[in-house]
Amino acid sequence: MSQLTTYPEIENEEISDNSEVDDNFLGETLMEFNTRNEPWFADFANYLVADIIPKGMTYQQKNKFFSDLKHYFWEEPYLFKVCSDRMIRRCVSGSET
Repeated sequence: MSQLTTYPEIENEEISDNSEVDDNFLGETLMEFNTRNEPWFADFANYLVADIIPKGMTYQQKNKFFSDLKHYFWEEPYLFKVCSDRMIRRCVSGSET
């Protein structure tokens, strides 16, 4: 027997331009917040260039890391990814994005 999940209705209220944004979202969770000044692909590049494994990873995170790593390669001075459409794309971050 399947259960029917009901969600609250979203109401469209007109808000004036000078109102503050309410950033409290019920049921929402922040999954990751990157406070480091490193690009998102730094762990892949560090491993490919210097065999440095990121510290503090769980067993599952290490499995995912090495599974994802097979799609990346280092060609001095850039990191590239072979995507599912077989296109090779250079990894960029920050203002380059």
